[in-house]
Amino acid sequence: MSARVQIVVAVHNVERPIERAVASALAASPTGESNVVVVAHGLDPAALEKKLAGFDPGRVTVLPFADGIRSPSGPFNYGLAHATAEFVGLLGSDDELERGSIDDALARADRDGADMVIFAIAHAGGDAIATPLARPWRTRHLHPVKDRLFSRSAPLGIVRREQVTKLAPVFDPQFVTGEDLSFSAHLFSTASISYARNAPGYLIHDDASDRVTTAAVLDLSVAFAAVKALADEPWVLATSADNRRALAAKIMRVQVLGAVTKRLDDDRALAPAELTALRETTAAWREVSRTALDDFPRRDRAVIAVLESGDEAALRAAMVRMKSSSLIDRLVPIKPWRLLARESVLRRYVIYFAHRMTPRRAS
Repeated sequence: MSARVQIVVAVHNVERPIERAVASALAASPTGESNVVVVAHGLDPAALEKKLAGFDPGRVTVLPFADGIRSPSGPFNYGLAHATAEFVGLLGSDDELERGSIDDALARADRDGADMVIFAIAHAGGDAIATPLARPWRTRHLHPVKDRLFSRSAPLGIVRREQVTKLAPVFDPQFVTGEDLSFSAHLFSTASISYARNAPGYLIHDDASDRVTTAAVLDLSVAFAAVKALADEPWVLATSADNRRALAAKIMRVQVLGAVTKRLDDDRALAPAELTALRETTAAWREVSRTALDDFPRRDRAVIAVLESGDEAALRAAMVRMKSSSLIDRLVPIKPWRLLARESVLRRYVIYFAHRMTPRRAS
């Protein structure tokens, strides 16, 4: 009988620890319900087949793929397009799935009738990554807003292949970063999601020197390309006001403020195209939801107000004030009665620490 889950691994460098990734994906289902599709991205597939010769050839397939683009988008999409299993999943070539994670996720999917089961994520040998910041007691039928699903950008877990086919492509190769934002957010807003919160999950390794997805200080016009495009997608404009509000809050907090903070820590002046990208991206997401910033603290609101002006000197001054702001300005929104609202800093901290106090594995 065919395996119920196929895990796609994209490899662009034959020196990557692909044996570790493949071994983990197979061990993630001791019952034998996982197969692995390895996509040789611009590589001779024979070189990878040689490295993987010790694995059961009935459970590991190597596919050649070349697009001349240094991005995992193309090979991941290619591998998913060739998958035939009931469920599919993604795995970085330098990452791992914990033993039993796929069997546990399948059991949850069967029990809950879920379209996707989200893996818990952690740094290998380190701390868990608390996304999404779901309600601590909730593990099935997660709500996109109440369980903050949009805070998870990458679709790491197992997904029914029919969902992937319906929303394909998973990755948009025209973008250098944020290429999976649209697929993940669309999936979280429409599908039935379960969360393997206290189960074996996904481990991120930091031992690869050439990791394609490693965050870098990008030109803001590049960093915001996918973010701005998402604001104009028909499904975003058609989804509920609550979904738009939650998604816009996440985008402004993580993709916009996060990228701006990192970029301004660099000594380079902002190029005109970057200032334009800042102004246009901020304006686009303010149009998506006019109430998305209501729960933001005064400190963040002050910076966002300057983003819309496109004035670099004013922006750098605002960032300096942001770093030295008082506790009140870091916590309290302009409307103080929203201090405990769902997207407020204080309430997010409370949920975050609740996650930290909960054991990640059931064992």
